[in-house]
Amino acid sequence: LIIKDIVERCGGDPNKVNEILNPE
Repeated sequence: LIIKDIVERCGGDPNKVNEILNPE
């Protein structure tokens, strides 16, 4: 799991990254 890759996929949106890492 590469955070940087996820951030790029989310367009650099930390909120979207957080949702992926911590789904509710």
